[in-house]
Amino acid sequence: MKPPLLVGLAVVLGATIWASMQEDDAVEPTRADDARPAARSTATQRPKESQQVSWAQTQLMDGVLLWQKRRDGDGWGDGPRPTSVAWASLLPPTPVQAAQSEKDVPPPVAPPFPHKWLGRYNDEAVGVQEPVVGASSVGVVRPVQRALVAGPSTTWVLKEGDVVDGQWRVDRIEARTMQLTYLPLNLPQTLAMK
Repeated sequence: MKPPLLVGLAVVLGATIWASMQEDDAVEPTRADDARPAARSTATQRPKESQQVSWAQTQLMDGVLLWQKRRDGDGWGDGPRPTSVAWASLLPPTPVQAAQSEKDVPPPVAPPFPHKWLGRYNDEAVGVQEPVVGASSVGVVRPVQRALVAGPSTTWVLKEGDVVDGQWRVDRIEARTMQLTYLPLNLPQTLAMK
């Protein structure tokens, strides 16, 4: 081994032997009643400086014993245990919200129609025959209005009375507007072609 390492080892060994020969000042926890007389007896044997240390040791021992009582469950007596201040929230309590009256609640609203209206055309091949007042049995054939609607993955050709996605019913198709009904809430909605 190198000489500096040997010297360091000898110093550490010497300090260890010296520390083991010294008096042990460790204090074991005892009951608070037993700790105070022991502290007083040592205070009378040592000078004034040790009286301050013994007072600090006594206070520390009282705190440790109180902590042990609380941990074991018998430090609070029969009453309820207080909540720990360290675990309590520093935020003020949230105010209790008053119940909303029926006047404050807005009426339900249908969501916007999720598909794009591409256009409209008259389907003359499938017409609806309407009787003419004052004429014989001959009526006028009115073409069926159809609307082209595109969704994210499909395209529909709709007429009045058709249902889209099980939620939207087409009520009326006009030149620039389409009237729909949102079926879950039975709310009407008008869609304008752009």
